[in-house]
Amino acid sequence: MLQSPALYAQNSALSERIPGVEFPRFYLLNAEGEVLTKINMRVRRPARNLNELYTLAIEDGLAAVPKAKD
Repeated sequence: MLQSPALYAQNSALSERIPGVEFPRFYLLNAEGEVLTKINMRVRRPARNLNELYTLAIEDGLAAVPKAKD
């Protein structure tokens, strides 16, 4: 087992709460573990490498999250 038993239990509980069967799945969560948005890895901008692809996808995901009212 690559994960500690505690981390495995935490990840298993999280995967039961978040729908989907695709792998990998990327979501932005808040501090309470609530899903803010799913990260779509099909970005429409060119990326030079995998790190830049992740950065672009996260930026797009953050833009989709509703802003908190002051």
